[in-house]
Amino acid sequence: MESKPIPEGFQEYIMTEEEYEEILLLTAGNDYGLVENSILITFWKKLADKYNFEWHTGEESPNGGKYFLAVPKKD
Repeated sequence: MESKPIPEGFQEYIMTEEEYEEILLLTAGNDYGLVENSILITFWKKLADKYNFEWHTGEESPNGGKYFLAVPKKD
């Protein structure tokens, strides 16, 4: 299967195994409305600080799994 191109302005990042497990737990709970959005926002802000991207742009990558897309912060 051919991978979709990364949208202009975005970069692909990869989470650690621990980060990936955490987001899986958070999003599973969110499917049932059990996780407050503030908890998910906190998660993305933590990753944004670590990987230097705009926290509100994080999204799933076409490559799936631990990969995600986001817009890098401008210096």
